[in-house]
Amino acid sequence: MFEILVIFILLSCEKDNTTPFINPSNIVVGDYSNMSFQRLDTIIIGAYWEPASFEIDIDKDSIVDFKIYSIYWGSPGMGYYSESSVVCLNNSSYININYFPDTVFLYTKIDTVNSDNETRITIYDTYSCERRYPNDSVMNIEESYCINVLNKKDSISVADSWMTDSITLIEAVRWYVCQVSETPDTTVWRQSHYYHNCHSFPNNTMAYIGIKNENSGKIKLGWIKLSISQNFIISVLEAAIQK
Repeated sequence: MFEILVIFILLSCEKDNTTPFINPSNIVVGDYSNMSFQRLDTIIIGAYWEPASFEIDIDKDSIVDFKIYSIYWGSPGMGYYSESSVVCLNNSSYININYFPDTVFLYTKIDTVNSDNETRITIYDTYSCERRYPNDSVMNIEESYCINVLNKKDSISVADSWMTDSITLIEAVRWYVCQVSETPDTTVWRQSHYYHNCHSFPNNTMAYIGIKNENSGKIKLGWIKLSISQNFIISVLEAAIQK
């Protein structure tokens, strides 16, 4: 009886070498179990009219999968524009996105200035993805998509929405000026502003974007960790993909 008890105790203390269960169709951001990890620590800053970019070979097969762009351009007349975006470079690479009903609001204001027997009329149109003024009108509602911004411990699933394309991370306000009409005593101008930053990657915040790679029938999930400031200064910190 004593010998049986000793054997039972020894078996109970034996190390469990069972491989932990890993769900291949779902991962948790920041959990490096069964992940192939790359520390990138790269800063991308586009110069004026000179876009900068950084390429990522996520599975290290010598085929580049993603490119991250920093863009900065414009002119004194139309203002300066900055943008960050991510591009899928082949049909095997996907970015995690969200679909949502996008509402476009419109606010119009008209200014009239009379001077030296001349009249200048300026029409200000403000288009935005959220109500900015009490008198905004709803111009349009349509299904749209945006980058899915993730935080540590968020889940990424094969069942999520995915797209293989070029996707804007964040962009500055766009505005344009054009002359509508002109007579000997009256000139009409239109100035349009576009605010489409309601669903953007946030400035000055460290966050993640989900990625997916499909190759030879195998699906692997992963993420890219980055932060953005001033809409176009991008710090790419790391990338990970399932082994």
